[in-house]
Amino acid sequence: MKRISGVILTSLVFAGIASAEQGLFEIWGQPDKRQAVDIKYNGNNLSVFSGPVLARFKSGTTFDAYCVDLDHWGNLPGAYQVNTSPIHHIQYGERAAYLYNSFSGGVDSKVKGAALQMAIWDVVTDNGDGFDGGKFQGRNMSSEIKNL
Repeated sequence: MKRISGVILTSLVFAGIASAEQGLFEIWGQPDKRQAVDIKYNGNNLSVFSGPVLARFKSGTTFDAYCVDLDHWGNLPGAYQVNTSPIHHIQYGERAAYLYNSFSGGVDSKVKGAALQMAIWDVVTDNGDGFDGGKFQGRNMSSEIKNL
């Protein structure tokens, strides 16, 4: 099973960074807030973990972060040199920011973490067209995740 952790994660770009900053970005898994899901992305069927990772930028405070870039893969735990970007550099980033700002504080389970991650992927990939069409699709999704 592949583990997805994009080079640019939602929490980092949603902080409203006005200009690019470079630094070490560290990530760890959170088994109590993520779960395996099946997705279809760019025509490829994938089994991935969906949910937040625990992150820290430049040795600062840890926070929950979500992947916004399905084209880049990483390993958990991992440490990467990154350049941050303002939210408008991500396609439909403002919509993903709304999801993160509205729902991430309530993520206290695997189902809620997976649901928020799936919604973020759908928004940044297909402008939130749902899980049944477009470049990003949920496959064999539980009704719990889909309903959230």
